[in-house]
Amino acid sequence: MKKSTQRELNKDHIYTELQKDILASLVYFNIFQFPLKQSEIQNLLKNHFSEKLIIAALVKLISLNKIFKYDGYYTCVSEVQKLTEKRIKNERNASVFFNRVPFFVRLISRFPFVRAIAISGSLSKGVLHDKGDVDYFIITKEGRLWLARTLLVVFKKVFLFNS
Repeated sequence: MKKSTQRELNKDHIYTELQKDILASLVYFNIFQFPLKQSEIQNLLKNHFSEKLIIAALVKLISLNKIFKYDGYYTCVSEVQKLTEKRIKNERNASVFFNRVPFFVRLISRFPFVRAIAISGSLSKGVLHDKGDVDYFIITKEGRLWLARTLLVVFKKVFLFNS
């Protein structure tokens, strides 16, 4: 077999694997009704592909009606516009809460036995649904979890009026 023919076969194989990887990412994020930008898709791929190759794969998948695009967002369902608008709205909601997070992190970090604090849930993904809340992941000193939790819950109920 000629070298050029072998190269073409390898190129087609990579392209097919790339399409599969893109579809796998979009299918997974569709569980959360979360369309992805091209840069997010690129970051999720197992192998590093050139931007040109990724764009070609996206165009091919769109032409096959395997994926759909709206305003720079991709998903594997035809309601791409609705999902994109929902994602953008939820990102705006999250930005309001992100402004308040440092205050509460400083407050929680002052409690006894608290060693680390992280944001979890949807806000950790940069989105917040209409009736969403902020979920904190708190690491405490060994053997002090329930005491720290009790102190935080009492503080929340008494001083923050359970907000």
